[in-house]
Amino acid sequence: MTDPAPIRPLRSTAAHAMTMLLALAMALATATGCRGASDATAQGPPPQAGAGAGEGPAPTVEVVPARRGALSRTLAFTGEVLADRRVDVVPLESGLLVALEVDEGDAVTRGDVLARLDEDLQDRRRREADAARRSARAAVAQARAERDRQERELERRRRLQERDALPRAEVEALEDQLAVLDAALVAAEARGVESDTALASRRAEVERRVVRAPFDGVVVRRLQDPGAAVSPQQPLLTLLDRESLEFVARLPERRLGELEPGARATITLDAAPDRPLEAELRRLGEDIERGSRTIEARFRIESGDLRIRHGMFGRGRMTLEQREALVHVPEDAVHREADEEDATESVHVWIVRDGQASRATVEVLYRLEGRAALRGIDEGALVIVSPVARLEDGQRVRILDQPQARPGARR
Repeated sequence: MTDPAPIRPLRSTAAHAMTMLLALAMALATATGCRGASDATAQGPPPQAGAGAGEGPAPTVEVVPARRGALSRTLAFTGEVLADRRVDVVPLESGLLVALEVDEGDAVTRGDVLARLDEDLQDRRRREADAARRSARAAVAQARAERDRQERELERRRRLQERDALPRAEVEALEDQLAVLDAALVAAEARGVESDTALASRRAEVERRVVRAPFDGVVVRRLQDPGAAVSPQQPLLTLLDRESLEFVARLPERRLGELEPGARATITLDAAPDRPLEAELRRLGEDIERGSRTIEARFRIESGDLRIRHGMFGRGRMTLEQREALVHVPEDAVHREADEEDATESVHVWIVRDGQASRATVEVLYRLEGRAALRGIDEGALVIVSPVARLEDGQRVRILDQPQARPGARR
């Protein structure tokens, strides 16, 4: 029989448990310290007292070069090319169209024959009137010859009567006959005038069957063909005066005080974007369109380019104000800062010089169209446009998409 294991005293057991607890606590403390050290190593050392913002990563800034040039305020507009003289040519009388003498695109001169109507009836009347006129003219010539003969005879007999070689009664009889011949001559001349008028009228009838160009121009459309029955209500063709081509646009009412006839403009047609045209404001309309609050403006195009067509769409630009050529930057790049102590205000821009942000005090000379003309920086200076909220003078910066321009310096 084996003897049972001896029973240990209670004090010895409690001391052992206490020792185990102490060992576990030390192990936990060691593990926590190691993790804390590792985290601290990963985060890096804390910032040193007195370190500035310039010692951190260089911020990225966007810059634009300061430019030199004249600033101008312009007015842009759209419109189309229209002919001031563009007419549908109609016949003066009704009839059968027997000939159309021109084609589309033909250039014509005022008075050129464009079309002819049938003129058989009118020509026959003209020939009859011409024959009547010739007959009347012959009657006048005969009456005048008879009257002249009678007048010579009367003079001869008067001389005889003065020598008492002829009775006075014969002379008086010839005088009465001469008066009759005078009246006959007057009547014949009147009929001759009537025949002249009648012939002129018949000739005009024939001429009215011929359609002529009312002005120098170009035929842009043929609307009828030979053989058609036409009337004064039916256009035969459309004629356009190329010299009257204008660019017609509508300009805002608020600009009316700045617009004067003779002002210059540049017109670019969509059909020829590489060939800008010079133009002159010729006329402003008399009324304002209520809906759009715009006024019609007509520009005379200073070009003989035959490729310009009625109805072409284009864009125009006018210079309303031109200022002195100076160094200028975007208006948003100019900053103002008030000094509360002496109640003054400073104006400055941020520029990049040798990789550092530099605050440059400037003077704004004028502002126009989103640009500010300055004194205080040179042409080509790299002006920071964003961001500028936390920049410090001398701070290192990195330029975003740096342009090819020399860095400028404060004067």
